[in-house]
Amino acid sequence: MATLTIFGAGSWGTAIAHTAAGAGHDVALWCRRDALARQINNTGRNTDYLPDMTIPPESRRRRTWPRLPGSAHSGFSPCPLR
Repeated sequence: MATLTIFGAGSWGTAIAHTAAGAGHDVALWCRRDALARQINNTGRNTDYLPDMTIPPESRRRRTWPRLPGSAHSGFSPCPLR
């Protein structure tokens, strides 16, 4: 299965990762901040943005912004607008 890579673990990125992983997709959720990546990895929650949502363990979390993984089929960068 191809990986959906989501750049940014804010409220949009977290919600999309949750939904995509729950639908059976392979998801890589990349965080800008190391502390947030550790929190998500350790607790399965993003208390900064969506404290009541559990991120499925199938979502792989990263703490840096490397290149897309070789298995990535698509990348997504959620950007909310006001």
